[in-house]
Amino acid sequence: MRIRSLIDRLSDALNGAACFLVALGTAAFALLLFASVVARYVFRHPLIFSAEVAKLLFIWSTFLATSVAYKEKIHIRFEFINRRLGDRGVKGTEIAVHAAALVFFAVIIGKLWEFTSAIWETYFPIIGLSQGWLYVSVLVGFSLMLVHALAHLLEAVEAYGDSVAGAGREA
Repeated sequence: MRIRSLIDRLSDALNGAACFLVALGTAAFALLLFASVVARYVFRHPLIFSAEVAKLLFIWSTFLATSVAYKEKIHIRFEFINRRLGDRGVKGTEIAVHAAALVFFAVIIGKLWEFTSAIWETYFPIIGLSQGWLYVSVLVGFSLMLVHALAHLLEAVEAYGDSVAGAGREA
């Protein structure tokens, strides 16, 4: 399956970049907060930009990390039903879940695009950057999850096909 291989490689590459950016953003966030506390309480000279920059770093790290969690399937899942469905039922459920996620992510991306465009002309008062950058992080996170959902869906379809073919050989 050539398309699946391409989507898997794209998903893996984007996930690697997201992991790197999460680590970088989280480290920058922690260093900025530490520097802000030291500047305020030791030197009595607060870093007035720190709250706005920290907000950006935190939100970007959060939505990038969310995409990593979805890719690596470490998000919250309800698996108590899986015990009753059997192997083929679980594989069929995986297809339905990832197809629904794909549609959900696409709808959210469309709505976020509209919202981000509408808010783009508002700015952070101190750093002067558009507040739209907060919502671009959500767009990026959901776009990454869209790619990962497609990879998961293709994987689930292939696994289901393998289980059906295996059941046919057993019969």
